[in-house]
Amino acid sequence: MKQILLICSLIISFNSFSYDAASDWTKVSVIYSPVSGTKPYITFESAVLEGCYGNSGAYLPVSNEAASARVYSTLLAAKSAGKEVRVFFNYNSVPTDYNGWGLCDIEAVYLR
Repeated sequence: MKQILLICSLIISFNSFSYDAASDWTKVSVIYSPVSGTKPYITFESAVLEGCYGNSGAYLPVSNEAASARVYSTLLAAKSAGKEVRVFFNYNSVPTDYNGWGLCDIEAVYLR
């Protein structure tokens, strides 16, 4: 019984930090931060976000304000210092013919 509980706990913990894909190491190219308060749009050098708009950009969700602020700060620091990041992102549910900025959302980043 303990083994089953351990396995279930591990499965739940791995799924709570899930993402659809991860980029190679890249640098932040452009940060578009609208005054309207909607989510920022970030583009990266190279085509490292396969399946996202231009294979290089994604929105940073703002549903969890504290977590979004941490990721946003990390991206700003990386841009300012010219450091590389690795982006973990999710594909959004959009119509198959849609080809706009809303294709992907950033889930997390590593700073190198």
